[in-house]
Amino acid sequence: MLGMLVVFYAFFTYVATKRSAFCTPMLPIAITLMTLGYYLIYRFFRSMINHERTADYLNVILIFIVGIFFIRPFEVLEYRSSRNEARNIKMYNVEIYKKLDKILPDDYVIFNCKSLEDVDVMFYTNNNAYQFWPDTLKIDSIISLDYKVAVFPDHKKQFLPDYFCDHEEILVLEKVLQ
Repeated sequence: MLGMLVVFYAFFTYVATKRSAFCTPMLPIAITLMTLGYYLIYRFFRSMINHERTADYLNVILIFIVGIFFIRPFEVLEYRSSRNEARNIKMYNVEIYKKLDKILPDDYVIFNCKSLEDVDVMFYTNNNAYQFWPDTLKIDSIISLDYKVAVFPDHKKQFLPDYFCDHEEILVLEKVLQ
């Protein structure tokens, strides 16, 4: 089992995937190995203790230590704190995405989303969304297919090309992403 886990992670590390769910097929094996490790540690300490009640307390203490180690409540609290700038920015942008459905009909295609947030836009609206912007030929092709085009204005390191701002059939959204 451990060999399968190493080969699987080595392969996906080598191909440098950015998909976060690539490890899902290996979770049962990883959980089984962790449970086996916990059982072996418990059995080792249990063999050193002859008293039944003390062994039960040891089990509770081990579960607590393992729980703190794997659940990491302090990291969760830090992530969810109001001081987490990345989380605050994401929450701000999600509020914009939620309101897009009221502003744009379904026949709009949205460009210049933040990196990896185009999926969020599509989740909260019925529009297709992309983090890039196409060239003028593709824009004209999209418009000729009776789609309308909307773009987010410049944000952080993504600046719209001039042809987006100058095109009369492209709607530049008012809300600026952080």
